[in-house]
Amino acid sequence: MIRKDSKRFVVDILFVLTLFSVFAISMVFLLATGSNVYKNIVNNIGVNYDERTSEAYIINKLRQGDVGGNIKIGKFHDLNAVIIEEEVDNIIFSTYLYYDDGFIKELYTRQSLDFDPDLGDNIIPAKGFSMEQISDTLYSFTILTENGKEEKLFVHVRSSK
Repeated sequence: MIRKDSKRFVVDILFVLTLFSVFAISMVFLLATGSNVYKNIVNNIGVNYDERTSEAYIINKLRQGDVGGNIKIGKFHDLNAVIIEEEVDNIIFSTYLYYDDGFIKELYTRQSLDFDPDLGDNIIPAKGFSMEQISDTLYSFTILTENGKEEKLFVHVRSSK
């Protein structure tokens, strides 16, 4: 009789240990799967943030300077640039948006002064940035992001010369 109870005790312990092991292994697989999902979500959020930030920055800069046809595409030290002009106290200032050394850069300066493009602020890391004026009020921008994705952006301004 003692022997029968001890066998039952061993079976009970083995059952509990097996159940615990299945639970532990299931938790490990669940955590591994969840961490991969989390990594993918974080990566996608980062990529979307980078892409949307560059687009939003360019759109906001153009909207900010959209007064009296002050936006044009031209050259700045042999670099293609968006040039946004504004007049402050009868002095014309220009904001240049251009691509140089792996960044979309911005330089705000008095129009009559000549500055080196390296002095521009690094705004957005990118592999390329091109622009085209399609009509008096429609501009096209192409941004080649750091991860090699090409983002095409069309911006309609309300004013023109």
